[in-house]
Amino acid sequence: PLAIAAGRKNPGKTNYSVSAAITASDNSAADALWDSLGTPQQAAAAVQDVLREAGDTVTTVPAKRARTDYSAFGQAEWALADQVLFASRLPCLSGSKVVVDLMDEVASSQQWGLGAEFDKAEYKGGWGPDTSGDYLVRQFGLVPTTGGKLAIALAAQPDSGTYSDGVSMVNKIAALVSEHLDEFTGGVCTP
Repeated sequence: PLAIAAGRKNPGKTNYSVSAAITASDNSAADALWDSLGTPQQAAAAVQDVLREAGDTVTTVPAKRARTDYSAFGQAEWALADQVLFASRLPCLSGSKVVVDLMDEVASSQQWGLGAEFDKAEYKGGWGPDTSGDYLVRQFGLVPTTGGKLAIALAAQPDSGTYSDGVSMVNKIAALVSEHLDEFTGGVCTP
């Protein structure tokens, strides 16, 4: 949602930052996208508008950092159900094509979960520690299936609290989904 909002506000001026934020999870690039949207309140509203356009009526994007070491937008509480709704409508959103295309070019170090299990997956991962230092590892995206693309959102917070165990759990969840992929029918955008 951040990359789409920035691309709409600054067409052609955020290409490097969008690419780095999506493909390499570059936090400085994501911060640059956020800053390109104006004041923190304007940025939060612009990102939240993209969520609303995709049908997410619940998620709020904070304008201020609750934890000073982390971005405000990265601290939004985004439920898996709302992420999968966003993913399902992502290709249909104005200005999303470049973002979806980049989601198919994720850096090799982040090709776990959906990226490891599915050919041609378009996805984005995220991870970070909670206030006690335990990691939450997440991914959402689209995988090709009969009839179009299937939206998927995954998350894991291992008892160990480590990033590597979270990635391992997301890999296992993606493998389980892969075993049942033929039971799902994907969709396509309709004008």
